[in-house]
Amino acid sequence: MGSGNRNSSLNFQEELVLFPNPARDQLFLTMSDLEGKVNIKIYNTLGHLEKDIPEIKANAESIAIDLNGFENGMYWLSCSIANKPPINKRFIVEHLR
Repeated sequence: MGSGNRNSSLNFQEELVLFPNPARDQLFLTMSDLEGKVNIKIYNTLGHLEKDIPEIKANAESIAIDLNGFENGMYWLSCSIANKPPINKRFIVEHLR
């Protein structure tokens, strides 16, 4: 009985796509069912919050996130949509200098 919920949670996790990865100036977040209020938080590898984007009203296929001011390195994006569990995805920032 619990495995059905787990599988739907895993499918939801896999639906979220971040691109390009590595990213330079912008990161795009896309998902098939990207509607309603979306909360995005970006953390560095030490767990410090780098960017908080509360309550984006999403009704498009993608959301653009500005990465200016981010240092080169690995980050974690946490995305909460409506009443679904948060999704965590890793991405890399690699500015050309």
